[in-house]
Amino acid sequence: MGITADISIIVIAGLIGGLIAQQLKQPLILGYILAGIVVGPYTDGVTVTEVHDSELLAEIGVALLLFALGLEFSLKDLKPVRKELYAPLYQTQKQYGTLAQLQSAMHLLELTWIELPAGSSIIGQTIKELAIRSRTGASVVGVMRNGILHPNPGASYLFANGDLVAVMCDTQQLAAFNKLVGQEKT
Repeated sequence: MGITADISIIVIAGLIGGLIAQQLKQPLILGYILAGIVVGPYTDGVTVTEVHDSELLAEIGVALLLFALGLEFSLKDLKPVRKELYAPLYQTQKQYGTLAQLQSAMHLLELTWIELPAGSSIIGQTIKELAIRSRTGASVVGVMRNGILHPNPGASYLFANGDLVAVMCDTQQLAAFNKLVGQEKT
């Protein structure tokens, strides 16, 4: 038997399964699933022989079905559903307003990671001694040392060779920080 016979078996089994499910007042999909099990390659009796071809046709069918469903939906129609579903999550949380503001401002903040070069003038000094914020305007918000992140290091944090320093700053402040570190861009 070939793929044509397999398609015929599948369609007839689906029709019979659907009719039985309808007579038993069950959802049609239940009849279709049971029909698929009955004619599947792992049962006795009349079964599908070209399993790979049938699977390929099934995948194409699912893709076409999803495409057809996608044509039916518009984002305008889904927007009210989104608001209705997610409103309870953010309306009850006091912090939602703050998080929403931070999320919208995230594109305005620039975080840059700078690796301290060997022989940098800031190695062996603390953040307080260097007065980084007042000298450059940049804020040190984290340091990665030997694969360990030190978030928001304190004023007594001592820089070491190879530290990866996270600074939050604008372009001008970044240039000043690079100059302090000894990594001037030319």
